[in-house]
Amino acid sequence: MHLSMFLCLLFFCEIVPTQLQIYQSQAEMTHLEGTEFLPANSFELLATYTQTKTLIKCISYCTSSVSCRTFDYDLTPPFRCRLFQSLQNTDQIIRSLPTSKVGSLVYGPELFLEYNRTCTGQYSPNRYLACVDGTYQCPPVTFWNGTICMNQLYNGSWCATSNWCRTDLSLRCLNNTCSVYNTPSTL
Repeated sequence: MHLSMFLCLLFFCEIVPTQLQIYQSQAEMTHLEGTEFLPANSFELLATYTQTKTLIKCISYCTSSVSCRTFDYDLTPPFRCRLFQSLQNTDQIIRSLPTSKVGSLVYGPELFLEYNRTCTGQYSPNRYLACVDGTYQCPPVTFWNGTICMNQLYNGSWCATSNWCRTDLSLRCLNNTCSVYNTPSTL
């Protein structure tokens, strides 16, 4: 009993009809106290929670949101927990209140072993892949880099193909740079 409670604290547990899925997520904290996360774009902020009394609760919010990759937490009132789409190493960590910290979920190739394999229905082997048209694919606003699903990139970022760019923002890879693509108008 104690071992299963420990595992559910360590991992986010989700009950799904007919099966128990344990979505493994490992969180990693920066070693710097007094920092907060500054995303490249403001809409990378997924949610802000207040009255989040523990860091563990903030991590569980991030783990339960499929889009969350990075979070920051302030352990003084109002106990703010913010969740972000972007990876910690793709944006900035800036100085902040001495009681705040930045953390992120750890992503490794072992989490993406099912990529491009056949799937049925909506079941996903983990929080990192989605069943799309019969195969496991990267979730929205991410792309496959050959090893893991990465966040799509913003205007001015280096790219190899258009799926590396935020297509929801009308960005395409033009001359190896994510750029706004205006479709030619018809006269």
